[in-house]
Amino acid sequence: MTTSGKPELRLVAGTIWMVGMRWSMRLAGLISTLILARLLAPEDFGIIAMAKVAVGLLEALSTSGVELALIRTRDRSHDLYNTAWTIRLIQRAIMACLLFLAAPLAVSYFDEPRTLAVIQLLAVAMLIKGFVNIGTVDFRKDLDFRAEFRLGVLEKFISVTIAISLALVLRNYWALTLAIAAEAIVAVILSYFLHPYRPRISFSRWNELWRFSLWILANRLAFFANARLDQISVGGTFSTSAMGFYNFGSELGTLPGDEVAEPLRRSVYPNLSTISSNTNEFVQTTLKVFSATAFLLLPIGFGLAAIAPLFVTVVLGEKWGPAAPVLSIAAIYGSIAGLTSVLELPLLITGKERLAALVAWIQVSLLLPAVFIATKFENLSYVASARAVIVFIGFLMILWIVGRVLNFSIFRLVSSAWRSLAASAFMYMCIVQFITPANANSPVTLMLTILFGIAAYPVFVVMFWTLTGRPEGPESEIIRQVSGYIRNWRGQNLH
Repeated sequence: MTTSGKPELRLVAGTIWMVGMRWSMRLAGLISTLILARLLAPEDFGIIAMAKVAVGLLEALSTSGVELALIRTRDRSHDLYNTAWTIRLIQRAIMACLLFLAAPLAVSYFDEPRTLAVIQLLAVAMLIKGFVNIGTVDFRKDLDFRAEFRLGVLEKFISVTIAISLALVLRNYWALTLAIAAEAIVAVILSYFLHPYRPRISFSRWNELWRFSLWILANRLAFFANARLDQISVGGTFSTSAMGFYNFGSELGTLPGDEVAEPLRRSVYPNLSTISSNTNEFVQTTLKVFSATAFLLLPIGFGLAAIAPLFVTVVLGEKWGPAAPVLSIAAIYGSIAGLTSVLELPLLITGKERLAALVAWIQVSLLLPAVFIATKFENLSYVASARAVIVFIGFLMILWIVGRVLNFSIFRLVSSAWRSLAASAFMYMCIVQFITPANANSPVTLMLTILFGIAAYPVFVVMFWTLTGRPEGPESEIIRQVSGYIRNWRGQNLH
């Protein structure tokens, strides 16, 4: 795929590839998770969740952001790429050593001795991933999302196969641990197999890349804190099994937000970067992306929240019942967090990464006391609800800042997404009414409920769109695309 063509077409094509990649990867991951949930106990997931909290902190500290710096510039010199690879490798090496040495502290905090060896092995995996070929950033820089798709999907399917195979043999938490380590090795091998660039150690462009990386690092560290503070608190207060329930529910609940927002971010960032000098086009594209994200993301989040108890009972089994309330709450705040992450992109592209980092750290400062208070009630749902409130506050903040930076009213952003929110809320209420205690444990009910939600959402969307005078938005774009397809189909049949 080349960079020629209209920005809208490049954006759509890139998004399709990125959504296809992420959904293929997550479908494989979801199937793997559901199989593993049947093979392993909640306690096994709790051990891995505790280890991942410790790993995630230093993983965030090793996030240099050099890939974003390379995408944002047109410079393709070997010095720049080699320095970027060197920065990333050094950061990961330092963090891996710190994690290996600090593993006993995590064991002491969580009061779970089995996490020691797990954390130390994951530290080795962190170091291994530092060797991933920096040349693969060209896939995004050149808008070659087909190559990005191939790399991501191959890596995920090989890793999932390894994870399931290990779980069938070991039947304990070591299956998950070894699978993560194997995934790091697979990532390195594939990156060199699929891209010809061969990086070398270099420090020639260190200052140039490090200045940008510091703010990305601050942002990612705050992102980690927002994503993990609740789990850190739960792991230190509740039992290992409760940690497994909470981690599983929150991870599964935020899955839709991640799997819609992340591929959009990967596609939108390089595309928006190419039109950042054209203010009007940049603003219009930002509005379209936000509107489309809300259109896709909100019904998935609200729908998953509505079917959470039924889904947990039917798919995972009764032993996972305590995860259902967390899953329901996480599905809602996960969709809001996804919208927030997409709204951050204009700030990163326009050189306002400090504002994005500031918002993230304000959220952290609010989340810390909120989660601390919620854990005192010894109820997992209260902890999830505390995080949901802070996520919503962060969304409102980023909404206001983006409006100020791009010089347009917040009303334009809100008006482009409120119909999707209203339709999703109505769909949620209908699904909840559709599920009754008499059919709450039936796989048939689960399938019919999902189909009912899929059918109900478009009906409510069209209803609100029509009542508001059929404004421009995802609805009108879909109708144009469908109408064009029908006209082409008729034309071909006539000939």
